[in-house]
Amino acid sequence: MKRFFITILLLMLLYSLVLMLVEIRTSQEFVRNFFTDINGPVPFYAINTTLSVFLLWSTALMFLVCIACGKSGTSSFTSRRFFVTQMILFGYLGADDRFRLHEHLGWWLSVPDHFILITLAAIEIVLLVTLGRRLLTSRALTFLMLACGFFAVMIVIDAWVPHDLLLRLTLEDLSKTWSALFFFMFSWSIFEQCLDDLMQTREI
Repeated sequence: MKRFFITILLLMLLYSLVLMLVEIRTSQEFVRNFFTDINGPVPFYAINTTLSVFLLWSTALMFLVCIACGKSGTSSFTSRRFFVTQMILFGYLGADDRFRLHEHLGWWLSVPDHFILITLAAIEIVLLVTLGRRLLTSRALTFLMLACGFFAVMIVIDAWVPHDLLLRLTLEDLSKTWSALFFFMFSWSIFEQCLDDLMQTREI
């Protein structure tokens, strides 16, 4: 854990130095693009994206905590590998939601951007079947199915519903946020299992 915190501090130091260097090499006006507040014409501007990104990165954080618990508990090597993949996947999804990565990637690959999300969903299914199935209690599976259901609704609306249809935008984005919420609850139920394992190890 000490090594982990040192790594985080070093990465934060590198991040700070890069941004300082950007201002030195350019101008304050240019570097303001990286520091600007999310500001818009109405209160709570971009609130839904903020909430969705928070939930996705919180999910990634939960799996990071599971990794830390697994080192001291009884989690198998397969389980820890699953935690690592989930941390990476949900960390990416949070970044994707914040920085619109799949839109840019879809344009670069010359494919509809929803195919990128479908590919990620397929990768997640493979990871769940190969590495995570032992961790899928009925509670965790319920949250996971709800998350996947809302994720599927989001993709269907994004890919096939006319863009100017009433409630199209609201339903697509709310589906994304509900999906993120249930993914977080899925990660929390996995974390509770890790915590139970850790407590049992300490009692032995």
